[in-house]
Amino acid sequence: MARGKLYQVLKHYGYTEPKGFGKQWIRCPFHDDRHASAAVDWDTNYFTCFTCEAKGTALDLVMFKEGCGLDAAVRRVELFGT
Repeated sequence: MARGKLYQVLKHYGYTEPKGFGKQWIRCPFHDDRHASAAVDWDTNYFTCFTCEAKGTALDLVMFKEGCGLDAAVRRVELFGT
């Protein structure tokens, strides 16, 4: 599933719309990042920052960003897609 929930979550947080498929570099949403240090793999819907070592799925990103638990993250991700 290319560009699934992770795409919706990143778009919700204001990240510019990516182009292409496969892997792409973005600025990390968890630290002041002047250059793209996070890789997003649209084929697996998984992100990894090589500077701060944040990584995970769309749910992990929401839990880290919002400081919430899994249940709240699931509800938020579902709202992002609407």
